[in-house]
Amino acid sequence: MKRFKIGDKVRNIITGEQGVVTELSSDDTVICVDYKMKWARNHKLVEDYTAPQQADQWDEAVRGKKMSAAKGKVIYKYQMPVLEHFTMKLPKNAEIIRMEDQGGMFWLWAIVDTEVEDEERSFYAFKCGGEIPRHLKLKYVGFCAVHVQMELGLYIFEEVL
Repeated sequence: MKRFKIGDKVRNIITGEQGVVTELSSDDTVICVDYKMKWARNHKLVEDYTAPQQADQWDEAVRGKKMSAAKGKVIYKYQMPVLEHFTMKLPKNAEIIRMEDQGGMFWLWAIVDTEVEDEERSFYAFKCGGEIPRHLKLKYVGFCAVHVQMELGLYIFEEVL
């Protein structure tokens, strides 16, 4: 049987809850993990767990040298494609706080957790007067302008699933 120690990453095999061992009984049975969750005294319910890592999406050719190795909650800037419909990989539950065009490119800024896995998110861009399909559930997230002989404003929406 596995003998856990304080600080081990674990997962409850019944509920799927994850955490870090913060307390052990006298027989080394896991009894408490962070988030103040009490788990059964039977450590057969707990297994080693390492959360999936998110991919490092930093492209030095586009964004230059990476200046920070911060972990946890961080504000990151991501380049967006200039398309009517596109998807992006962002860390799970990333909160988009800004969108802007800079130097002919579209960018978004988001508060992300660097220690969670990525998820695919879907976006749509509509110009003023453009038809928005009724079947799509969308949330407005920002505005960017593209210059093609004149300025064309695009309103960016995220698909809500």
